[in-house]
Amino acid sequence: MKKILLVDDSAEFCSFMQEFLETHGFDVITAQDPLEGITLFRKSMVDLVITDLKMGEIDGIQFMTLIQESYPEAKVIILTSSESEEDEFRSLDLKADEYLKKGTSLKIILKRIMRVLEQENKDSEEVLFSKREGLTIKKRTRQVYKDNELVVLTRKEYDLLVMFLRNKNRVLSREVIFRSVWNKESQLVDSRVIATHIKQIRAKLSLTSLYNIRGVGYEWAE
Repeated sequence: MKKILLVDDSAEFCSFMQEFLETHGFDVITAQDPLEGITLFRKSMVDLVITDLKMGEIDGIQFMTLIQESYPEAKVIILTSSESEEDEFRSLDLKADEYLKKGTSLKIILKRIMRVLEQENKDSEEVLFSKREGLTIKKRTRQVYKDNELVVLTRKEYDLLVMFLRNKNRVLSREVIFRSVWNKESQLVDSRVIATHIKQIRAKLSLTSLYNIRGVGYEWAE
């Protein structure tokens, strides 16, 4: 199930869109201001962000900029009532995946959301890199190269590595890692399981970019 973060200062609009999207099979979390949205984005593994533009002290453009600074690959749709051509230009200049006006039919909004998420699936066929670590990952064949030499990883080690490279400079909690890689919901995450796998990845690939954030989880800093 794809997870969407919806950020809009209208609680009524958030509730309406959340109900609509959930009836079409999405997991939706909402925030009424950008600061709350940033907190939720950093805590949750989301596949898509949908944000308004005109919101209190931080507008949607600033919110989008802050997200992209820590996660350049984030998928973002602007959904706004703004009639400003400058707003649309700035949004597209920041490479928003879609710019939609409130009042657009729900059928069209849903179609655009699906298009953006399908593009994410196409991107997953590409190659992931870490210049700092000399890593190349060919996702189609699940091959990992360190300084152009093939390194064999277990399935979980590979899944962990891909997750970190797709979330560079973003702190991932142990709970998020456990749900994403082990596909399990748990209130009591055995941190030793995650730590053991990360220790093995570090050893096999001689990593210096993967840090333990005490009491929280891990971060790939690059």
